[in-house]
Amino acid sequence: MCRSGYAAPQAEISWLIEDKDGNRVRTIDIDADIYEDLIIDNDNSRGKHGAKEVNLPLNLHLSSKYHLHRFKCIVTYKLAGENHEEITKSYERQFPAHDVIKVIHPVSSVYLVKDGKELGDVVDISDSTELDIQCQSNGFDPEQEVKIKMVPSLQDLRKEVVKCSSSRMHVCKVVVTCSARNLLNDKEVIQSFPLSFTRFPDFECKTIPNDLLRLTDPVQVSCIPGKEYFL
Repeated sequence: MCRSGYAAPQAEISWLIEDKDGNRVRTIDIDADIYEDLIIDNDNSRGKHGAKEVNLPLNLHLSSKYHLHRFKCIVTYKLAGENHEEITKSYERQFPAHDVIKVIHPVSSVYLVKDGKELGDVVDISDSTELDIQCQSNGFDPEQEVKIKMVPSLQDLRKEVVKCSSSRMHVCKVVVTCSARNLLNDKEVIQSFPLSFTRFPDFECKTIPNDLLRLTDPVQVSCIPGKEYFL
């Protein structure tokens, strides 16, 4: 329940849904159909001047799409300033107070991550850092950690990178298969990901001279891959 307290004029109140990274997923105000139990209470007692209190419950089915999300009640009041100008002040209360919602659900998808970010189908192996690719999934069960497998293993993938680099091939193809399940799954969720290991070159760039250019005109630059890319 989100409660504004009595205010005149009536406070503006809404729920904000955020993901674990603080990104706004959804904002719901009092006009949404989800607020069937919205209560607005009038207080006409002496000194209250028709102040209104808004009690705003949030009725949601906690499906897996709200896993690792948080809910914020935001209340905004209109007040009179020292010179009778209108000013606004907002307050918020988060649920859970210091964490995110965790919803029990089976594994339904798997994906690859590199350096903590979801991986596309092209992997840059031109830098000297050791390759770190992992399979991850979306399921959650407090009784058991998700069992995740990756084929080939990370060790074998690193061997492929060494082989690709030593062969001086610009692109090397490999297929990685991820599988995962928890106690809520009848069987493993399996998906394969074709990857292209490639070496992005260092470019050599130079400005093309043009005596007709003014100081404020853009210059033309030509860039080509460095010589080591063709070795």
